[in-house]
This record gives sequence, structure tokens and C-alpha cells, in this order.
Amino acid sequence: MQLIQLNLFGESEDSSGAGVRFEETANDIFTRVFRQKAIRAKKASRGVTAEVVYRPWANANGRIHLDGQLLRVHLSDLWRSAPAGVVESLAEILVSRLFRHKVSTEHSDRYREWVNTEEVHAEMVRLRRERGRKSFAPAQGECYDLDNLFDRLNELYFEAALSRPRLGWSRALSSSLLGHYDPPHHAIVLNRVLDSPQMPPVVVEFVLYHEMLHIRFPVELRSGRRHIHTRPFRAAEKLFHGYDEAKKFIRQRNWRQF
Repeated sequence: MQLIQLNLFGESEDSSGAGVRFEETANDIFTRVFRQKAIRAKKASRGVTAEVVYRPWANANGRIHLDGQLLRVHLSDLWRSAPAGVVESLAEILVSRLFRHKVSTEHSDRYREWVNTEEVHAEMVRLRRERGRKSFAPAQGECYDLDNLFDRLNELYFEAALSRPRLGWSRALSSSLLGHYDPPHHAIVLNRVLDSPQMPPVVVEFVLYHEMLHIRFPVELRSGRRHIHTRPFRAAEKLFHGYDEAKKFIRQRNWRQF
């Protein structure tokens, strides 16, 4: 039994979609799409029907797996309000991945355009704020106090104009992510690998400064896409004193030795 999961946050015009059957339920759409792709893949599809269940998740996730003759589809309840054409595209994406087929650009674009509309994006932010949980260690680490660092950087680079978010260290080490800003919870969390006496202070400060820039320059939604590191963001990032030194240290992945 194979499980396919689609995770999104973190992503209409006439979205009804040409060719979508009128009066089709989500069960009908997923059943039809599965049977069409099963035939093309020369797989047995007779008798297979889809069962779509909506879950009160804090995101726009979707999961699918085939359990005998039952195609089990679990979707965030955010999808209840999606136009039929967008549900069709979601079905195409999930079922294609189930069969390990390439997802068509048409369906990827339609899906992305709907998920990244201002209305849907705002609803996802609300759901994450109300349903999501944010757990991290306090701002006072063994070597660095993020509250003090934030206040100093805020004064130096932002004229103390940024509202202080929740600050803290990750509870677990990460080998890929040095930090992140979570808008729904207005929180900045840094990888606790940075909280080391051997870690150059300029690197810790730069990572925190980078995440603070996400408060100053929120995600922009344009043409169905999320633009995170915009040109103004990148220009402001280079104003950091020690930018070249910090970027070189991070690019060389020297931080992984701690």
C-alpha cells in the first residue's frame, strides 16, 4: 500500500475548469481521475472508488493511498470550498504521484494559482494560527540570548520599528535549516546548533537578521506564486555588517561541524 502526501503552505480566476463534469462530487472526481490514469498505466481499475474525507488540519495538505478497491483520500477541510476545477487539478496531482507519473503544467499551475490567491492564503494563515502548535526552547540559550540580539539588531537596522516576535531555539538540531520565521504565530526560531561558543557571533546575528527581514518584507503573492526573497529583501540583506563573512561561512556549511 503506497501513501502519497502533498504538503503545502506554506501555495481564481475562472477556476471551474473546462471539461469538468457538472454535479460531480469530490468522490466522483477522484474516482474518475484514478480510473483514467489506471487505464493509461494498464493497471486494474474496475470497481475502484474514491472516498474523500476532510480533516481539520492546520494547512492545505492532501493524502491519498489505495486500499484494495478503495481509494482513500484525506484532505484539509480548506478544500471544501475549492472550485471543481481546482479539485480536479488536486486529484490529477495526487493520483499522478500515486502512479509516479509526471504532473502536467496545466494542473500544477491551476492548483498553485488557487492556493496562492489572497483569500485562500489568508485562510491558511488563520488555520495555522488557530489550529497549529508552535513549540520551541526559550530565547535565552546557553551562549546567546535572542531577545537581546533582536533588540540590538532592531535598533541598528530597523530604527526599532519591528514588533518583537516570539523568539526561541529549536528543540532538535537540523542539518539543513538554520532558522525560520512563522508569520501565523509571529515567531522566529533558530536552529540550536547556532547556540555554541564555537559559532562565530556574526553568523548567529546574520541568521537572526535574515529572519527579521521576513517581518519587514512579508511574502508577496503575484500571478499565483509566492515570492519570499524579493529584490528589496535581498538588497536589505546585503546591508548587514559582516554579510560576506557570514554568507561564506554558511555556504561552506562550516556550521555543520558544531
